[in-house]
Amino acid sequence: MCEPFFRNTPQFETKRLLLRKLIPEDAEDIFAYAMDNEVTKFMTWDTHNNIEDSRQFIKFTLDRYTKDDAGDWGIILKETGKLIGVLGFVYFDKKNRWAELGYVLRRSYWGKGIMPEAVNRILQFAFNDIQLNRVQIR
Repeated sequence: MCEPFFRNTPQFETKRLLLRKLIPEDAEDIFAYAMDNEVTKFMTWDTHNNIEDSRQFIKFTLDRYTKDDAGDWGIILKETGKLIGVLGFVYFDKKNRWAELGYVLRRSYWGKGIMPEAVNRILQFAFNDIQLNRVQIR
């Protein structure tokens, strides 16, 4: 298994999606879904009350990228170039080689097969590249 766990958090591509690191310019797109109480109902984090909450989330994630400690990807719809969600490892156990994957998606994209497409690509990475034994979805 790679050390550190998420060496540079690689970028991935699927038929419709680009999965890439978050950037500061993603704040408005993140706020667009993170302010929606229906989207955040089952999240482990609070609904964003303002764009500053989204900027703080990005800053937190950028800090984790610098330590190779973040496996978080922005979900970009290639057709529009817009960030429509995020998925990533919310917990990982290096010793036992398992992780928990969490995700969030803008409500207008629910039911369109976006998340299975994104999760499938990250599972390939999890099992083939970093050789996890198990991945749970939160």
